[in-house]
Amino acid sequence: MTSTATDRPLEILLVEDNPVDVLLVQQCFKELEVAHHLSVMSDGQKALIFLHRADQYTEAPRPDLILLDLKLPKVSGLDVLAAVKNSPDLKHIPVIVLTMSDDAQDIFEAYNLQASCYLTKPSNAAGFREMAQMIEALWLKALRPSACVLADTDDD
Repeated sequence: MTSTATDRPLEILLVEDNPVDVLLVQQCFKELEVAHHLSVMSDGQKALIFLHRADQYTEAPRPDLILLDLKLPKVSGLDVLAAVKNSPDLKHIPVIVLTMSDDAQDIFEAYNLQASCYLTKPSNAAGFREMAQMIEALWLKALRPSACVLADTDDD
């Protein structure tokens, strides 16, 4: 596996409430060449707690990349995206919206809230595999930890 300039796996946060989609993403990401660690949160509220390192997530790794579903329980994906992009500590993290919605309004709102990319979920395992390879090629191989991640490592 390829490593980053900091010789640590890239931290990826998947925010997804569908267990089948979580399993597909996990399986496909195991095949990637880039060293990574995938954390999974099943709703928007848990994702925000994780991102803000509150409650049981005080030691949570700062993600280098967030894969975000829009249709989430408790707190919507768009609200999570807005919270990330409005936070000085989180706004530098790329967010890829990964959702079933191909609604033009959802796409517009996601990009208006500064989503880095908007992908419609594939309908089968082969499509998920292709999507994971595309994310690896376009995002993970060139991704460098953001300033907030590097600042976190300085405290140790």
